[in-house]
Amino acid sequence: MSQLADFAFRGLSEHDTALIEVSPDGQERHFTLGTLQRAAGNLAGLLSERGVKPQDRVALIGDNSAEHFVALLGVLMARAVACPINTKLPASDRSALIEQADVGAIIADPNLDVSGVETIQIPLSEVFDLARGEAPAPAGSSTALALI
Repeated sequence: MSQLADFAFRGLSEHDTALIEVSPDGQERHFTLGTLQRAAGNLAGLLSERGVKPQDRVALIGDNSAEHFVALLGVLMARAVACPINTKLPASDRSALIEQADVGAIIADPNLDVSGVETIQIPLSEVFDLARGEAPAPAGSSTALALI
């Protein structure tokens, strides 16, 4: 993992709970350190396979969630620079920020419009599929953003 994650999770074993997400209605999702490590590591590998290099900028666009946290870890593990972008901005403003920041990839909630931006796009909703070794859905599927 990244140095930040190594520090944050020191003393935990692969099977220990490392993250608990609580939804507004009180539902809890528990994630082990192993699940977080596999998902973030596989995402880092996927970013590298798709051409993201160390120091490249990767936009993260999504609400606070376990997926968003894992995406941040994956970007850091790829030695890229995470560029969080506010989901409440209008699509045109998000697109302008992405272009101004010279972002090379986007990890975003598939319900958000980031069209018109030529970059690699990965759906935030599928980062935990990477913990199971499953690649995100291909471009054009109902849950994936377009891969450009």
